[in-house]
Amino acid sequence: AVGDYYEAVLAYRPFSAWTAACSEALTKDGQCPLARALAADSAFCQGNGAVAKELLQKLKEESQVAGEKWSWREHRYCEAWDRWVIQGDPAGCYEVLLEVVRKHPEDFFAVKRGHIMGLILGDGAKILDIVEVAASAEVAKS
Repeated sequence: AVGDYYEAVLAYRPFSAWTAACSEALTKDGQCPLARALAADSAFCQGNGAVAKELLQKLKEESQVAGEKWSWREHRYCEAWDRWVIQGDPAGCYEVLLEVVRKHPEDFFAVKRGHIMGLILGDGAKILDIVEVAASAEVAKS
């Protein structure tokens, strides 16, 4: 179900598709950190910052005690969205997403959101850099 959210965003589907994918993911596993971070992403991108901040504040508190129950990537996604939405730090969000892409170059959602952070920052180099990291890893695999 998390993959459905990624697909809805990456395919530039309407916000209603984003919401539906989040609802499905949360119905399947309401405790999944990625599903909840993506629900915050959806809310924030649709202009509902209060809901996004509420979701992320709870995730932040849980991540501090989750330890190894959560994957490295789950922790990093929560950190990235905390920096963007709660701290108002798109540069910090970008740096966390870049870490994710370096470790998981197949994570095109992290690439996409990193790309958006570059746009928000008005930094063309960041836009290209995060894509280059993912593309270089793909070329190295082939």
